[in-house]
Amino acid sequence: MGGRVPYGGYIQGWFDISAGRVLETGAQYVESVLREDGMFKGMDRRKFIERLSVSYDNLNDLHPFREGNGRAQRFFWELIAHDAGWHFDWGLVTKEFNDQASIAAMRDDDLSLLERMFDTIVKPLDEPLVAGPDPKALSRGEYVPSRISGIKLDPANSSALYEKYIGAHRRMKPYYGR
Repeated sequence: MGGRVPYGGYIQGWFDISAGRVLETGAQYVESVLREDGMFKGMDRRKFIERLSVSYDNLNDLHPFREGNGRAQRFFWELIAHDAGWHFDWGLVTKEFNDQASIAAMRDDDLSLLERMFDTIVKPLDEPLVAGPDPKALSRGEYVPSRISGIKLDPANSSALYEKYIGAHRRMKPYYGR
């Protein structure tokens, strides 16, 4: 196996040793796009989702680790989003849908599923999370709802938030590729 390094992508495979140079160039590109976008600060929700989808796909294409890319990326984007005034309710989306959206973006240059996913989970910082993330669950790579501690919602607000996020998520159709 000399001259080849393991690569952990959606399909476990092998890439040439030159992948390290591609990783460095790709990381510089991801950084430059984020800087051009002002780290998403001051963007309205629609623009944030559009630009986040582009950068999420760019970073996801790099896939630098054999394992743990998703966990690392979710933590990274949580930090970037927080600084821009947003957070993610990751428990509203399944791992499978995230994978399907990421594959469609990578393989077909189709960002529509990523945009749909982020439209479901992106919330302003002052809006409570309905289903997560529980940071401990994220660190284990799980997509699980977490309890909202210290937030009490009246039944009307609870119903409205449930329909807005969980109802919308349940109506999503899975992507099975072409």
